[in-house]
Amino acid sequence: MYQRYIANPIIEALKDTPVILINGARQTGKSTLCRQLVEEGTFDGQILTMDDPTTLTAAQADPLGFLQDLSPHAIIDEIQRAPGLFLSIKKLVDENRKGRRLILTGSADVMTLPQVADSLAGRIESFAPASGSQFSLLPAENATGNFTKIVQRVPVRIALPEGGPLAGLLRPGLSVVVSVDTRTGPAPAAEGLAAAAAP
Repeated sequence: MYQRYIANPIIEALKDTPVILINGARQTGKSTLCRQLVEEGTFDGQILTMDDPTTLTAAQADPLGFLQDLSPHAIIDEIQRAPGLFLSIKKLVDENRKGRRLILTGSADVMTLPQVADSLAGRIESFAPASGSQFSLLPAENATGNFTKIVQRVPVRIALPEGGPLAGLLRPGLSVVVSVDTRTGPAPAAEGLAAAAAP
């Protein structure tokens, strides 16, 4: 497994913060990071996912009872599926701030939900391992032209031959539609690219 640079700040935050939120798009390594923390012995707790229908149903039916059945240290993956848990998390953290540690992951920006911001203020630290502010050339707040209003950017490196017809067309912050050719063998000729570069 690859060492993730965000692991050390999370481990440090767990020393004095009862709830850690790892927020980011799907398939950015949030769940893998959590499994890695447990497998390496850095975090001793059970892992549950709200992607499991049975787990989700139990969390929605009795949020407080669901959380009380967990060990004091736990990881809850895809927490945005069960927003009703947040008020119960607040109650349990307030009862045992030093002994309880929860790592939550979310593929939606749960910090913008009113019930989260209000109930976990001062109890939660948020990490976004693939946020625009960490990996983009331009800050996420400068998402001009992004008509879908997705603030988080996915880092992509596009390499063009220096001096080629397209070299001067791409700019930082440019919105593009990308397709990936996964065929093996020599790269196909770039028909249409030369035409796109022509004035």
